[in-house]
Amino acid sequence: MKRLFIRFITAFIPGKKRRKKYRRRWMLDCPRRPTMLENIKLTQEWSIDAAAMPKAGGLARVIQLLELDILVEIDRICRKHGLRYWLDYGTLLGAVRHKGFIPWDDDVDISMPYEDARKFAEIAPKELKGDYVYFKPPGFFGRVMNRAFALNTEKEFCETYQEGNRVKNFFHVDIFPLYYLKEDITEAEAQAAISEGIVKKNEKKLYEDERSFAAWERIEKYMQEELEKPLVSEIETSRMFMSLECTVQPKPRIYRVKDIFPLREIEFEGLSFYAPHNTEVWLWYCFGEYWKPIVMPSHNSVMNMKIDEVERLVEWGRAHGCL
Repeated sequence: MKRLFIRFITAFIPGKKRRKKYRRRWMLDCPRRPTMLENIKLTQEWSIDAAAMPKAGGLARVIQLLELDILVEIDRICRKHGLRYWLDYGTLLGAVRHKGFIPWDDDVDISMPYEDARKFAEIAPKELKGDYVYFKPPGFFGRVMNRAFALNTEKEFCETYQEGNRVKNFFHVDIFPLYYLKEDITEAEAQAAISEGIVKKNEKKLYEDERSFAAWERIEKYMQEELEKPLVSEIETSRMFMSLECTVQPKPRIYRVKDIFPLREIEFEGLSFYAPHNTEVWLWYCFGEYWKPIVMPSHNSVMNMKIDEVERLVEWGRAHGCL
């Protein structure tokens, strides 16, 4: 009825173009529009079998396989030195739902207990093959990158992260460190403290201007000594929380150790990697109804890649038989 009423009213507006303009404006401002969009989203989620979607192709697949190569190298080093890690976030979701990468995903995420991540940072520069480099700028979580696409200088890093602006693609594996939480701190208290820590960290970033490693070093020291130290347990406990280097959620998650350990093995792109013990519980905690085709924004600026980046990706893809 509303639509008919609007058509009737706009029929008296002179000029065909003006009538269409006002009808279109009403549709955009329509109070039912959010509900209509939500219904479309629900229809998509319930009618598409995400697990049956085909793998990525072209350069998107080259990026995925380049990152898989890095993951294989990390797995080798961790197994050799007895370091604990597990696939996490979209990578873990892809392992369960697709037996490999989510078709539209373009990065790899793993998590480690903080002590294991610290040891990996010491070992990796000596152990990594010539193609790869470990990069841990102050104030940020560690990454392993292909040298051909790495952030090679302090200037490149600061420009890339200035105001969250990705000015250079670096195809990589993210390493998220998790601390053990003190037993006498409740989940609500920990969430409140971490949320407050996120605010204070961001205020410190604005104050420090974050344009140099020296500034990031001061920010990292502030996070560790002032914000995280009161929460961190020196011994293993029943809960963990993610380092403020990588926590962004307004309501931070407190992880149950029994959902993580003992780790189990899971298939990913035909290979075997480690996953949390209660994998399905972990995914539900991260994504909710994780079998739905949840589409997240790209981590890389692949639509605006520079020509030299495209050339290097094509070269790598041809050399490894995936183009």
